[in-house]
Amino acid sequence: MAGFSITNADQVNGTTANFNTVSLATGAALDRVLRSDATGNATWVDLTTLPSNGDDLGSHAATQALTMAGFSITNADQVNGTTANFNTVSLATGAALDRVLRSDATGNATWVDQSTINAGNADTLDSLDATDFLRSNTSDNLTSGTLTLDSGTEINAAVGSTVDIDGDLEIAALNISLDGASTTLTQTTGLINITPAAGTDLDVTLSAGGIVDVAGNLTVASVVRSTPTDAPGTCDAGMEGGMYYDASQNEPCFCDGANWQQFDGGGTCP
Repeated sequence: MAGFSITNADQVNGTTANFNTVSLATGAALDRVLRSDATGNATWVDLTTLPSNGDDLGSHAATQALTMAGFSITNADQVNGTTANFNTVSLATGAALDRVLRSDATGNATWVDQSTINAGNADTLDSLDATDFLRSNTSDNLTSGTLTLDSGTEINAAVGSTVDIDGDLEIAALNISLDGASTTLTQTTGLINITPAAGTDLDVTLSAGGIVDVAGNLTVASVVRSTPTDAPGTCDAGMEGGMYYDASQNEPCFCDGANWQQFDGGGTCP
């Protein structure tokens, strides 16, 4: 029937109808949809009259990813699944600057202030690998256990800071280095006792040219021993008052500012 039409027909019956376009004037308006009644008769209706204002998706099983670029899921009671991938997460309830998400026992997350977080004891940090130093801006106490620094690490107290030790300090390492331009060890009260282990000596070695300068009194309860030598160095004004034990003459000598002299007045020391 190319070029012809069927007009004014009460009904057109058949099994299949194939059309390029369908036009139904009765009830037509912009953005309406055809809705069938129980017997299959179709009429134009407004979208808002459909149940749930559209398809409730309740009976559908997706066979491929649902692409919703430019669209949103709104007013959903729950969105359930295995994995959620987002570029950003926004949770308005409880939001405030610098808060963190904290989970309850079932995994529900809420914004809380950082000060309410209790990290527990240090055992909970064993598996953390921090790229920055973990620090506290308040006073902390190590109530038990041992703080161990691995080889190659150090404790660095910045200029103006203080390392205050009220208890015992035990140093098992071989060396203590004082690398400042000048170092002052200040005693505020009490005595400084250095006690070597039983059967051992306390050896204090100065590098060549080193000087121990005692501005006050030096009291020795036992013996002061000077290692015998025949090469005490130059006696001059800077060495005046210095003493050593002469190995060849088997007697002590002192510097008078010009020469090494024997203590007994027997002459100069060779």
